[in-house]
Parts: sequence; structure tokens; C-alpha cells
Amino acid sequence: MKKTIPFIVTFSLIAGIALAQTEGTEKDVKSARQEVRTQIKEERANVKNAIQEKRAEVKEAIKSGVGEIKDKITEKKAEVKDAIGAKKEELKTLRQEKMAELKTEIEQKRAEVTKKIDEKKATLKTKVAKIKDEKKKQAVERLADKITELNTKITTNLTNAIEKIETVGARVEDRVAASEAKGTDVTVAKEAVEAMKTAIEAAKVAVKDQVSKIYAVSDVMGTEANLRKDISGLRDSLKNDLEAARAKVSAAKEAVQKVAVTLGQLQEGGAVEQPAENTEPVKP
Repeated sequence: MKKTIPFIVTFSLIAGIALAQTEGTEKDVKSARQEVRTQIKEERANVKNAIQEKRAEVKEAIKSGVGEIKDKITEKKAEVKDAIGAKKEELKTLRQEKMAELKTEIEQKRAEVTKKIDEKKATLKTKVAKIKDEKKKQAVERLADKITELNTKITTNLTNAIEKIETVGARVEDRVAASEAKGTDVTVAKEAVEAMKTAIEAAKVAVKDQVSKIYAVSDVMGTEANLRKDISGLRDSLKNDLEAARAKVSAAKEAVQKVAVTLGQLQEGGAVEQPAENTEPVKP
């Protein structure tokens, strides 16, 4: 019995120590696990933060890049706009100068014609004096002045019409340039613009030539018996010449309309069709 007691005590001590060690090990394991979990959680948070920071950097870089591109596009548009504006002013000034030159040239030609007609008045008076019918005398004198006045009036009106046509043509040409700056293929419209300019110049030449023409009754007067026929021929000559000049001005107007129609079709992306011929004459 005495031997048994020490054994029991020894066993109890060993068991207590083992139990204490087991409890300590479990605590260490739990602590280690908790520490690992904490580290994993921290690593995940760090990775998440790093990803968010990287995304923010990328987003900011994209935003900055887009902003730079927008700024460059805006700057380029401003440059193109300024260039177009400067070109428009240059062309406007040139157009005004040419029109002023045309009017000056027409006035000079008109003065020359008036001088020549005045020189022919003496001859006219001599021929009119030979007419026995007093009413015919007065009619011839009135007609001589009327023909000259009519040519002056109509050529002046045609000159003004050309100026308006050229102004409208310049606006249409500006629209063509603006469309080209936006990337539209305006090759066909530019060809129409060149044709328009040619037509306008042809109209100017026609009017200048018409201003230079002299319709002197004294040049066609023959005998009193053929007086009506002679004067009628002179009036027909004036009428035909004026109609020819009007036709040139009408052609210039149609050429401007063609540019506008062509540009409109190009902007709509459709096929270019020829505009209907304008049969309405230009009013003097």
C-alpha cells in the first residue's frame, strides 16, 4: 500500500504536466492561426489598396490623356477657323477691289462712248434737218437719246447684278472651304466653284463689251423713205446685244446655284445631280 501511494502521486504529477503542456500547445496553435489570419487580412487589404491606387493612377492618366487630346483638337480647330477667316477676308478684299476696278473701267468706257456720241450729234442734226416731216424729226431725235439711255440703264443694272451674284458666290465658296476643313470630300464642288468663277468673269467681259458699243442713229440713217427700217434695225441690234449680255449674267447666276446644290448633295452623302436649268432671265 505504501508503494502504491508514491506511484499514484507520480502519475498524477506527470498527467498534470502533460495536460498543462497540451493546453499550452492548443493556445499557441490558436494564437498562431489568429496571427496568420491577421496577416492574410492585412495582405488582402494591402493588395486591395494597391489595386485601387493603381486604378486611380490609370484613370487619372487616361483622363489626362483625353484632356490633352481634346485640347489639341480644340487648338487645331481654332487654327483652321482662324486660317479660314483670314482667307475669307483676303478674298473679300480682293473681290471688292476687282469690282471697284470693273466699275471704274465701265465708267471710263461709258465716258468714251458718250464723247463719241456727242461728236456724232452734229452729223445727226445735219441729217435730221433734211427730213421734211416735223414729227419724224422729233421722233428721231428722241430715239437717239433713248437708245443711249437704255443701254446705259441696262448695263448699269447688269453690273449691279454681277456684284450680287459674285457676293453670293463667295459665300457659297466659303461653305465649300468649311466643309473641306471638316473632312468632307468636296472635289466636285470645287470644280463647280472654278466653273462659277469662269462664268462670272465671262459676264463681266460681256457687260464691259456692251458698254463700249455705240448705237448712233446718225450711222444708220439713209433716206427719209427708209428711215423707219433703218432705225428699226438699230433697235433690234441693241435688243439682241442686251439679250446676249443678260444671258452671260444668267449663266453666272446658274453657276452659283450649281455650286450650292452640289455642296448640299455632298453634305447629305448622296449622289451629285445636275440642277435643273434656270430659264428665268436676269432682270435688268
